[in-house]
Amino acid sequence: MAKIIFTMSGSAAQKRFTADVGTYELSGNEGTWTGEHTKVKFTVPTTSGSQARIQKIQIFYFDYSTTLVEVPEDVELDTYTFLGTDTYYNQEQTREVQVGFKDNYVYIQGLSTYLPEAWVRGEIVETEAAPAREGEENNQVTYTFPNWYLGQYEGWFTLDLVFSGANMTYDKAEDKFLCPDGYTSQAMDYSWDEYTNVSIFKVAEQEGTPSDPEITAFNSTGSYPNVRFNIPLVDTDGNYMVTDKLSYVLYTLKNGEVEPLTLEATIYSKLDEDMTEIPYNFTDDYDVSNSIVYLNQDDVASWNSIGLQVIYRGNDVEHRSNIVWFRNPTGIDNITVEDGTATYFDLTGRQASKNSKGILIKQVRDAKGNVTKVQKVLNK
Repeated sequence: MAKIIFTMSGSAAQKRFTADVGTYELSGNEGTWTGEHTKVKFTVPTTSGSQARIQKIQIFYFDYSTTLVEVPEDVELDTYTFLGTDTYYNQEQTREVQVGFKDNYVYIQGLSTYLPEAWVRGEIVETEAAPAREGEENNQVTYTFPNWYLGQYEGWFTLDLVFSGANMTYDKAEDKFLCPDGYTSQAMDYSWDEYTNVSIFKVAEQEGTPSDPEITAFNSTGSYPNVRFNIPLVDTDGNYMVTDKLSYVLYTLKNGEVEPLTLEATIYSKLDEDMTEIPYNFTDDYDVSNSIVYLNQDDVASWNSIGLQVIYRGNDVEHRSNIVWFRNPTGIDNITVEDGTATYFDLTGRQASKNSKGILIKQVRDAKGNVTKVQKVLNK
C-alpha cells in the first residue's frame, strides 16, 4: 500500500489516528496515510473523547513496475558474490553484486545481466518457522522483492525491463541469501534475465591460485577480430575470489615469440592509457570487458596463437594461473607447459624433446608459472 485516505466527520477529537508505520496527517475532514507497507495498524488515542468517525476509506497501491529503486545515502554497501543458473543458456553464472541493509529492507544491485546498475529492494515479511537450535536465536528471515522497474535497456530496440519479483531467505549467521525459485526480468511479455537456484553470499578474501581460464573463441579475421573467454571466480581449491583483486593478461605467439599484449590507447578510443594487465571488473563499454576483448591491432591475422593468464592478489599475495592458449586456424596449436621447467615445441606447435632436430621454441617458467624466457633453439 502507498496511500490510504480516510473521509471523516465530527470534531477534531473525533478524527484522531496514529499509525504504527508510515506517516499520517489530518487536514479538515480528510486524514491521509502515506508509506510503503503491506500492513499498517491505526490506533485511536486513549485520550478521553477521542474517536475516529470514518465515512469512507480509499486505498491506493504502490506501482512498483513504474518506480526505480532509490538507495538512501546512509545505507552502507558491501560486495557479495552472485551464483545462479541461467536457465536460457543452461549455464552457471557468477559475478559480484552490491548489497546494503537498512531497517527491514535490503537493497541489491546487479541481479540483471542486461542492466547491472539497476537496484531492487526487498522487505522482511516473515521469520522462518524452523526452530533455532537450543541456546541460539533463529537467524533466518525472508525478504520479499516486488516487481521493481529496472530501467531502459538500449539494444537493437529500447526496452523497459521489469523485475519479476522474488522471495529470498537470508541466513544472518552465514551472511547468505538463497532463492531456489529464482527470478526473471520481463520486457514486452518476454523473459530476459532467467535465473534459478540463486545464492548471494559474502566472500572472505584469502590467498589462492586462480583457476585456469577458458578461451572460447579467437576470431582473427573479418571486420571485428576478437577473443572471447571465461574467467572462473574460484581458485584451484574451489574458494571464491574477490574480483577487485583479480586481473588478466593476454599474450600473443608470433613467429615463435611470446609477448604480453598491450592495449594501446592510440588504437583503443575509449582508453585513457595503455593497458597490459586488465582488472577483472574493468570495461570501457566498447572494446573491453571480462568476457570479450576486441583486437584492433593490424596484424591479428598473422598471430599463431593467443593466450590468457589470470592474476589474483588475495591478501596482497600474487598468484597466477597457467597461460591458456588458443590456436589461430593457420597458426601453432594450443600450448601447455610445465611449471618451473623449460619446455620445447616444434614449429607446428607440438611439444618436443629438447634434443629434437631443427628449430624449436623454448619456454621457461618460474615457480609461480610465469613465462620468464622464450627463445628459438636450432638443433643440427
